[in-house]
Amino acid sequence: MLDIDWELLLRYSERDCALEDRERFDRWLDADRCHRAFYDVIALGTPDAGPPLDPPPAPHWRIATRARHAWARRAPRRLGWLLAAVLLAAAMLLAAHRHSARLTEAGAVAERTVVTRPAERAIVRLGDGTQIIVAAQSTLRYPATQSGAVRQVDVSGEAYFEVAHDDRRPFVVHANGATISDVGTAFDVRAYPNDSGARVVVADGRVAIRAARDTGVVDRGQLAQWDTSGAVAVRRVDPQRYVAWTTGELVFDATPLDEVAKELTRWYGTPVALGDRSLARRDFTGSFDRESLRVILAIIGRGARARLVWRADTAVLLSVPQH
Repeated sequence: MLDIDWELLLRYSERDCALEDRERFDRWLDADRCHRAFYDVIALGTPDAGPPLDPPPAPHWRIATRARHAWARRAPRRLGWLLAAVLLAAAMLLAAHRHSARLTEAGAVAERTVVTRPAERAIVRLGDGTQIIVAAQSTLRYPATQSGAVRQVDVSGEAYFEVAHDDRRPFVVHANGATISDVGTAFDVRAYPNDSGARVVVADGRVAIRAARDTGVVDRGQLAQWDTSGAVAVRRVDPQRYVAWTTGELVFDATPLDEVAKELTRWYGTPVALGDRSLARRDFTGSFDRESLRVILAIIGRGARARLVWRADTAVLLSVPQH
């Protein structure tokens, strides 16, 4: 997995960053041959003339003052096509970013879009100091210049926000028909298009939520969830369970196996399916950090009384007959 700071890459490519940022990006380029090859292809359009890329090492993520190892390496046989897909998607995004950044019509607002694919995350650092970690299979849209009275972003999927608070310029997240307003906060927003609802978990500070039917304030250690009706329900939780993905962990707490399968598919890029409906009603509790998908499925199989089979590139869990 490539650890990419998209905002810095764009500014570096367009020679629009301070000397300190340029030096930081130069260090990133020099740290790994994959980084240099990625930048040459995406930003410069220069193909890598050397041998095929080695599998990239697990990236090192730093969030606030806590550093953890990130996600495990994917299976080598999938690296080639997945890296190619990432490169293609990034090339399309970069072209769109540059096009939008050059809009000069009166009243036009340049917008940037970050799209992550399966098994990929992205870091976005806004000019105001806000940091956003975008989860796999997610989309983040935001103005290229946060110069208005309100700083606004749109999320489809999941993202973790560490907001640089500004009393004079609120920070607002739009997600699945609701708005989440920062009141000095670090929080996680999950609103995938296929989910039945959406949620916000506050890791620090508090946020204000306005949905179709309800409004309210959510404090640290609380989860707010709303469905298509717009009704908001709030309960107390352990925030670490919900933000563990930002440091490369997966945490399941009495999670239905059909949801577990979706998460594994999203984070590993390999389809995971249930072979019969009875498995969907079983729950799984456990956490994983850097284990391979095969090891994770073996552990889940033992706990859920299921066995693993492979059908082409899909991992399928089947019920074990009870004697």
